[in-house]
Amino acid sequence: MLLDDDDDIPPFEDDDATSVGHFLLRDRRRVLKYLRLIELEVPLLAAFRKPFVPPSLFQEPIILRSLSYGGETHPATKKAVLVAPVSRLGLENPQAIRKFKLLAGVRWSPDAPLDAGLSPQEVSTLRQRKILESGHNGHGFFKISHEGFPELQMNLKWCSDTLENLISEAKNPHDYFSDVPLDTRYSEARARRQHKGDHLVHPGPRAWHRPTLRDFPKEWLPTKAQMRRIAPAVAQRRVAEARRPAGGAQTLWSHEGQYDVPAE
Repeated sequence: MLLDDDDDIPPFEDDDATSVGHFLLRDRRRVLKYLRLIELEVPLLAAFRKPFVPPSLFQEPIILRSLSYGGETHPATKKAVLVAPVSRLGLENPQAIRKFKLLAGVRWSPDAPLDAGLSPQEVSTLRQRKILESGHNGHGFFKISHEGFPELQMNLKWCSDTLENLISEAKNPHDYFSDVPLDTRYSEARARRQHKGDHLVHPGPRAWHRPTLRDFPKEWLPTKAQMRRIAPAVAQRRVAEARRPAGGAQTLWSHEGQYDVPAE
């Protein structure tokens, strides 16, 4: 039967579904096929089920991070980020650790980066388990990223090779650069931009923490002998202030003596 022969085509008598209807039936058959697989075949996979154990930062210290937009093409999907704690990179001595920090430059930070893939709770837990040292006594984190290559795997390989080269050079005992100071001005500038008060505390036992009353200089506090000497004057002043009527004259003190300021 030729399609262009109108005489041989039987007329449509509303006894069959249209083409669109057949397409819908085909899609429903396809969905029904996978529903049968889910109902009958998926339970058989329970025999191969394994519990998920998150990787330990002690055994696998390197954290790799990338972005995905659900299969959509985006320039950010090729970017690779590598983060690792310096204390878990296998550096033998303090000289090698310090040299690694010098070579890393601004890519080293005393605390875990905010986008390192570790939450503050995880960092606190790791410190309690002695897997990570604290920020002011430990060795901090190393972070590097790259997006110069067209594929994600190529950028990950570049980050990994760069980290290996830095570790190899840090272990080289030929020169530890002991005469080169460790520059942390970029970290202080970052803390200053955050306006959290961390930049007000110099490196010390409470570095990288918000200043509190404990940071007040003890040499500014009066000694016990000074407190005993000024105690009568303080008590007399408190009694005078308690007896002063509201809105009355105020007594001010200066190096020349005392004088009264009338109330407005």
